[in-house]
Amino acid sequence: MRAWRVPEYGRPMDVLRLDEVPIPIPGPGELLIRVQAIPLNLNDMERITGGNMQVRPELPAIPGMEVMGTVDICGNGVAAWQSKRVVATAKLAHGGFAEFAICPVESTFEMPEEIPLPDAAALYFPFHLAWLGLRDRADLHAGESVLIHAAAGGSGSAAIQVAKHIGARVFATASTETKRALCRDLGADVVIDYTEDDFAEIVLEATDGRGVDVVFDNVGEAVMEQSIWQRSTISYCRNGFGQSSDGSSNSKTSRPRSRRSRIGKQSAVRS
Repeated sequence: MRAWRVPEYGRPMDVLRLDEVPIPIPGPGELLIRVQAIPLNLNDMERITGGNMQVRPELPAIPGMEVMGTVDICGNGVAAWQSKRVVATAKLAHGGFAEFAICPVESTFEMPEEIPLPDAAALYFPFHLAWLGLRDRADLHAGESVLIHAAAGGSGSAAIQVAKHIGARVFATASTETKRALCRDLGADVVIDYTEDDFAEIVLEATDGRGVDVVFDNVGEAVMEQSIWQRSTISYCRNGFGQSSDGSSNSKTSRPRSRRSRIGKQSAVRS
């Protein structure tokens, strides 16, 4: 099969090589996916340039943490996935920039036929991050409120839609009128120009001084302190991974501090 490989870290145009390599064989619980499309994530760029990685693959390596395609071969125990149209995270978060990729079944999801390309390839990771942060970690419920920063981006725009589906009230920040219009179109209840207005003041006024229940932050340090000082109980999600103010998950009972650990990475794919 053909695959883009990195023999050494550097600028993409300098180090990416299109090579012929053997088609990998799926092990138990794994799927061999015939790749039809690949989104481009920040994580993929880091695996090309040598940036931030928890685990560095042995070089030469095939970048690509995420694929969309059809299941070509099933490993032992997962035969029911044969020929399904899927989106998936590649094994060990690399190997997707190829004609075939190995993906664990645990990180593979069916993609309905009625969703065409390129949307079918682009929506998985932003919505995965949004659901993981808002539901699995922050436990957002109907009637609660959420502040979403950089809300017109990939995971931000997905977070608006997930939060509205849940039944939450959405405060969205964005830097341009075009981006703010997108946030309104997606259903955000209050849209804020954070370059001109004090978003914390607007949120407090709109909630009678209570503040929001959850913050979904795609920005980081520039907005973090303003976002969490507003109330004593809050769930804070940094790019899809939730953390309460004492560092534990799924808690809304601890007092916020002025700092949070950065856990998780921003997806560069647009929804």
